Amino acid sequence: GYTSTLDFDTEISTHTHDGWEFLFVKNGELTYTVDGSAFDIKPNCLIISRPGAVHTLRAKGTVHYERYGFVVTEHLLSKEIMEKLPAEVHVLNIAENSIMLEIFEKIGFYISNLQRQLLETVLTNLLGELWVNIYLGAKNNICY
Repeated sequence: GYTSTLDFDTEISTHTHDGWEFLFVKNGELTYTVDGSAFDIKPNCLIISRPGAVHTLRAKGTVHYERYGFVVTEHLLSKEIMEKLPAEVHVLNIAENSIMLEIFEKIGFYISNLQRQLLETVLTNLLGELWVNIYLGAKNNICY
């Protein structure tokens, strides 16, 4: 399934998901903690939370931040890429990847403008492209 969130000011308490969570931070500075490791998050970071990973997201101070986020079930993602993505990859800096930035802008647009069935079709296609770019980004060491 898909969910979209935008414009948060508060801490997201410690939790897990059954699927993969992808959070693209548009603005603001945050701390992302996953399985006991903390990462400093800045604009244009993509946070990747694996199924079952215990994680928390906090804005630094009282700073407002914006993000796009969604959770995806594993069957919608390439198993081949899932197996190749290193376990230590949790955050990618995608500031230089115009393709990934465009994908998140498209996702935001489609979530705002399409009904569920057509939205799922479009998002499934965009997720395939996003997933390939996550793999390429990790392979090219744009990880934090």
